[in-house]
Amino acid sequence: MIIYCPVWGREKITRYCLSRLESLGQIFCVVSEEWSVKMCKERGYLFKLATNLPLGMKLNSGLKDIMSLDFDYMMTTGSDNLYDGIPGLYKEYMEAGIDVMGVDKCIFYNGKEAKVVNYSQTIIGAGRIISKRILRRASSRVKVKFTESCSGNIFSYQKGKEYWLRLDEINGMRPLIEILSDTEIILWDEDRNNALDHNSNQNLIFAGAKNFVIEDKLAVLDLKNGENIWKYEDLPGEVIDNKEIERFCVPADLMNG
Repeated sequence: MIIYCPVWGREKITRYCLSRLESLGQIFCVVSEEWSVKMCKERGYLFKLATNLPLGMKLNSGLKDIMSLDFDYMMTTGSDNLYDGIPGLYKEYMEAGIDVMGVDKCIFYNGKEAKVVNYSQTIIGAGRIISKRILRRASSRVKVKFTESCSGNIFSYQKGKEYWLRLDEINGMRPLIEILSDTEIILWDEDRNNALDHNSNQNLIFAGAKNFVIEDKLAVLDLKNGENIWKYEDLPGEVIDNKEIERFCVPADLMNG
């Protein structure tokens, strides 16, 4: 299994969280800073150096290299996530050939208190498992320009505008399009900087992914130390007993860096 992680800042937390994943598979990081390049070389992680923004472009840059590797499943993780029971939690679903699987709840911890956020049957990006089969189908795209407007139940394309279409989409539309590029790896919208998990989940589902959400499992911890895009205090959720954090083995001094 490949474990895919974008890295930016929070060196202390990143080093610890990734070290906890080393026994699960080959870690691949997409990085933008000198310290993270050094970390990858020290720890034996595969990596791709890319501009940090936009995040969609950064993630696609790393995925392009990943798709040339030999693997069955890829796990996505943040650089500040810890897990309890993942990926073992998914074993039977992987054996059944499910394409995308994950949980819909996450514990957020700021070093003092913790809260649970319920994403209500929406697979979160942390600890999400994706098959290579559906990754290839969802991300293999070409840039096209429509010579005529075209719309359907779940899409609408305007004449003269450019879009990235999956390879399996273009055959029926060839009379309406001009192909502008070779095949590229595009799972995330290139210009996107937020809602990246939802964006990629949507693209995987549109590509025909068989997916499964494991509910009522508190298996993911997200560490909030003030340097995250989303701040702890901005997240709606139910405050829980800090005893729930103990099983994730968070060192007492970790949240200081």
